[in-house]
Amino acid sequence: MFLMKWFAVCFTALILSISIHPSCCTAGTDSEADSELKSALALYGSARTKDDLKSAAEQFEKAVRLYREQKSDNGVAVSRVFLGEIYRQLGNLDMALEHCLKALELAQGIIDEKVVGFAHNHLGKIYRSKGDYQKALAHLEKSLAIWERGQDNHTKAATLNDMVGISQSMGDSDRADKYLQQVLASARKAADLQLEGAVLNNIGHLYKERSDYFKAMEFFQQALKTAQRAEDIRGESVTLNNIGMVHYARGEHEECITYLNKSLAINRTLGDVQSEARALCNMGAAHKALGQHHDALQLFKKALDSSRRMGDLPLEATALNNIGGIFNAEGRPQDALIFFKDALNLTRKIGDVQGEGVALNNIALIYKLLGQHDKAFAFYEDSLEIAAKTGDVQGQGVTHNNMGTILLAGKKYDKAQALFSQALEIARKIGDPELEASALNNLAAAYTSQGEKEKAEALLKESNAVKNRVRGDKKTG
Repeated sequence: MFLMKWFAVCFTALILSISIHPSCCTAGTDSEADSELKSALALYGSARTKDDLKSAAEQFEKAVRLYREQKSDNGVAVSRVFLGEIYRQLGNLDMALEHCLKALELAQGIIDEKVVGFAHNHLGKIYRSKGDYQKALAHLEKSLAIWERGQDNHTKAATLNDMVGISQSMGDSDRADKYLQQVLASARKAADLQLEGAVLNNIGHLYKERSDYFKAMEFFQQALKTAQRAEDIRGESVTLNNIGMVHYARGEHEECITYLNKSLAINRTLGDVQSEARALCNMGAAHKALGQHHDALQLFKKALDSSRRMGDLPLEATALNNIGGIFNAEGRPQDALIFFKDALNLTRKIGDVQGEGVALNNIALIYKLLGQHDKAFAFYEDSLEIAAKTGDVQGQGVTHNNMGTILLAGKKYDKAQALFSQALEIARKIGDPELEASALNNLAAAYTSQGEKEKAEALLKESNAVKNRVRGDKKTG
């Protein structure tokens, strides 16, 4: 028995939408176009459903037509920035990109630095959704420079928060730390509860990736209270998702599904297609962990279809990995390998380091099952290198454990025991009972193979105690 890190779960960090007030783009008495823009902004600001967003988009389109008649490039640029953001939320990333690139071109032509900053900011969000993290950061850095020159602390904090989320997706925890040191203080100084909640979510995400689930949950609970105080239902949805995924990481899969269902209901009300697809993928992971393979596969297929329609490459890679996991669980390793390799190629294409590590681990497992142990070990080594680079402590423990099983099969008992012991130490340090029980079982198997039955029996007894403790915690929790 050994533990496999099957799923690259989508762990959503909130990206705050930044509003442009009409006064930044028009002056004097409102024209008809200005009135349309104000109406569109009011619709967008109060949007709660997909239909609301579509109605706001129609109003912004009217504003674009009227500003064109006035030959007001500034008004067109502002309206198109918002159209880009709406289409991003609706999952039409190509249309979103088209609007924001045109907005940027217009704003640069009239030398309106504030609109240029907002165009760069929303382009950063779009490229993040498309999985092009380098382009996303490049646009956000340009946006940040503008807010710093204008001493706009509120918008600076919001932009830094987006940059934290992207750095996390890239597996660059040092860069994320650097941004986090600046952003929470800025958010609180700005007295913006919605922004503060977004920052708290990203801090929780960082702790979750480092397998410090207690700290992660502490920040997510703060974020949830903040979102509820701010009546920020989108932020509440994100935070419910994140709390659910901490339960998932701790092996509490029923609790995970409860929180994900709450998040999913909000996403559907808002018409947030991308967040809905990610929640479906996460829910599939929880059903898979409960052995409900048919339900899990249907959820993953829905997420895969949505990701391809939207052009959301990180989500597509996640869904591919997860579908491969189902095929392997059903005894179809060759089919699983096709999906895992597709996921690996995609994660490398977009620079998703964490997703690459998961795909490498999954491919290694298949080669091990097929008896190709040298290939499997090489893929595990690559996966371990990525886990160490990104600070993924749990991933290191899982991979040590998996590598040990290969050495055990090759009768390299001392080296196998060393790896199992490392996995056990990590499991106890981060409080991962499933990994702890697996490492204890594997150590017992190693001692049994060497004829040391008393040690093996003691380890199996410990493993069973861990499993019973988990069952007891779930009953009382």
